Amino acid sequence: MSVEKNDLRRKLDRLFVPLTVGPTLIWIAAIIVYPTVKLLLSSLQFRNPVTSEMEFVGLRNFRRLLFAREGGDAVLGVFSPNFVSFTTNTMG
Repeated sequence: MSVEKNDLRRKLDRLFVPLTVGPTLIWIAAIIVYPTVKLLLSSLQFRNPVTSEMEFVGLRNFRRLLFAREGGDAVLGVFSPNFVSFTTNTMG
């Protein structure tokens, strides 16, 4: 009887860490990893505000954010000459 209890105790000891850490890892994946991946995937797409249709545009969204083109659809880019002026006015 004592040998059976010791075997059961050893099995439970080996399962203790996975049973306590497992739910925490699942929680972290659900709360942090999934939304982060979803955000990165949606940042590579363009959603039409009228029809809500999605179009894959790759890194075009980031290019429009960083680099302003004269006469283009981007009003302001981080590397445009006006960016520092606009940021200073906003902060000040």
